[in-house]
Amino acid sequence: MPRRLVLVLAALCLSGCGMVSSERPLFGPSDTRGAPVLKPGLWVVIQPGCRFNTRSPADKWPDCAHAIDLRDGVATNAKIQDQGRFEGSSVVVVAAGDPAIVQAQAPRDGSGCGAFVYFALRPLASDGEGQILRGRVWPILCAKPLKPGAPTPAKPPKLPAGLVGGKSPLSNCLARAPGPVRTAARTSEVWAFAGTPDDQGREAHWIRDRDR
Repeated sequence: MPRRLVLVLAALCLSGCGMVSSERPLFGPSDTRGAPVLKPGLWVVIQPGCRFNTRSPADKWPDCAHAIDLRDGVATNAKIQDQGRFEGSSVVVVAAGDPAIVQAQAPRDGSGCGAFVYFALRPLASDGEGQILRGRVWPILCAKPLKPGAPTPAKPPKLPAGLVGGKSPLSNCLARAPGPVRTAARTSEVWAFAGTPDDQGREAHWIRDRDR
């Protein structure tokens, strides 16, 4: 069974949730100065209400706990799965800002996203060396997501300046500069943590140095 779904959050690109992406990297090494440093090791991205034993191997965790191994700026799925659509590893760049921006390589499989997808990160806890141990993360969206069961509007949503595409609230869009990504990140935080069962915001926790 191959290791699949490199960065679990990138699956949102396939779900038609209207993610901001780009055809080229918009953030590089110079943008990482002063950015949060995620502690290397085994991380978990948890859905609300998920309960599991963090001491057990990642392969024993339920589907609501997404295991990610993060080392040297590369994220790899730490949970062996029978099904999935991505293989390999994803290079991630964390750019400084409020909130911080996570740039990750996206799969090129007709998902509608560009070569890079974007998430936002707000640190919540760190260790004695200043490395982040816990934070909340959310996808950076093109437009306000539809409520469950709501019909798709006939007209495309109005996108912030600098974003193109997004013919519906479910369509992905492209950014060509960092500024629109940062603007969309701040707006998306409100949508991602609205206090509803369909919120797309998640908490990420460092678990241990490596899996067993």
